[in-house]
Amino acid sequence: MNEVQLLRRQIGTERAHAREARAIAAAAGTATQAMMGRNKNLNPSISNRYVKYIEYCMRMESTRALGHIARLATHSPLVAGEEAALARLRRTLEQHVPLDGTVGSVAQYVSLLCDLVDASEALERFTERRYSVEDWRAVAQVNADSVLEERKLWGEVIEHGPPASER
Repeated sequence: MNEVQLLRRQIGTERAHAREARAIAAAAGTATQAMMGRNKNLNPSISNRYVKYIEYCMRMESTRALGHIARLATHSPLVAGEEAALARLRRTLEQHVPLDGTVGSVAQYVSLLCDLVDASEALERFTERRYSVEDWRAVAQVNADSVLEERKLWGEVIEHGPPASER
């Protein structure tokens, strides 16, 4: 396995976790709706561990998206598909969803995170042929510290999150 494959594999793992986080948020939302039906004064919130994890994911994906935008500005002219994918990534990156820890805000935030992941992946179908190893290093933002941080945060989500049967 070469370096680019290792970088992309780690990014893929993080994105799979982000998608699983969306499923956790959906399960929490369903459970919360059932609880709120019984108690109208309930102000539900999601685990701080979970919020930390999705904030980490959003920070990493946003940084990667900005990296793609900067890198592609220095490359030869883009073809139509690349331009469309880059425009989609920019539009998604410009969206903002406040994160206050309630189930509703977390679900919206995770949805935006997954939209950003999808937009990045659409662009990366083009960049995989265009980027050098140096480009991938710059965009990926993957190093030993980031891998360990992601594993630690994700492990806390899994350890303290809902049972696997609810994901």
